[in-house]
Amino acid sequence: ANYWAYPTEIIDDFFAAIRIAVSCKTGYGQLLIEPIGWADKWTTDLPAVYGANVRAFNHNEVQTKFFGYSIYNANNSDLDLIKTLFTTIRQKRMDSKHNKAFRKVFIAIQRLNRCMLREADDDTALDAIIGIETLLSGDTHGEITYTISNRISVVAAKLECCPYLPQDMRRAMKIIYGFRSDIVHGRDTKKNSMIAIDGKQVESKKLAVEFLRYSL
Repeated sequence: ANYWAYPTEIIDDFFAAIRIAVSCKTGYGQLLIEPIGWADKWTTDLPAVYGANVRAFNHNEVQTKFFGYSIYNANNSDLDLIKTLFTTIRQKRMDSKHNKAFRKVFIAIQRLNRCMLREADDDTALDAIIGIETLLSGDTHGEITYTISNRISVVAAKLECCPYLPQDMRRAMKIIYGFRSDIVHGRDTKKNSMIAIDGKQVESKKLAVEFLRYSL
């Protein structure tokens, strides 16, 4: 079976809507079952089933023992938000030929989906930061850290669901960029790997993913 024969774009958009709304590490795969002995005869000639390689989930989650799984709860308002996000994304994709400005959002959505599936922490952080840059950098020719840090604070100010203060997000974004620079330049990442925010210590990579979600 051919992976590209499936409506993966629609499926990925649906999972992006879930990830934006409730930030859960979910994914999907394909299960093929060959019905040997389920029927005495067939009335059509079907192609042989050899299996398909469709796996869009984080393999680290597969290795987690049963009691180590995180259970994500979605209430009715979350479900309404997921529906709204998915409908909007699909509509904008259909209008993309006439709405070039929204293409950056598609890139950021792709980065969100990717970073949720990355097995290496470095890759997760880089994908998330690239997504944030795509959404917030605009056509700036100035210092990118300064620009993104200021604009992420505007995101915090405009979102009722964001638990962080604008000034805290601005400060955290600068540390996240320090973490990014450490990765890119091969330096020790320990210094910028954790961020104190909202009275707790949060991994920079996880906060980068959160900031991308809020930006979207």
